[in-house]
Amino acid sequence: MNKFELYLKYKSSYKKAMLDLTVHIFLLLCAFYLLFYLKNSWLSIFTICLFSLLSVKTFIIFHDCVHNSYTPSK
Repeated sequence: MNKFELYLKYKSSYKKAMLDLTVHIFLLLCAFYLLFYLKNSWLSIFTICLFSLLSVKTFIIFHDCVHNSYTPSK
């Protein structure tokens, strides 16, 4: 596989970016709800782990936006 094929495979598009952002926001809202719902339970430990992973993904999305690589437009 050459560089051009890799570029085409991982090239950003609006469809992939909006789908990724929609799924991420949905999961983030679910994690917020579970944190609130399980606030007095030991099960909140798992929710905190999920929320921390989603926070890292939020950082990655924001970082890609700053470098103009999340969507095709600059």
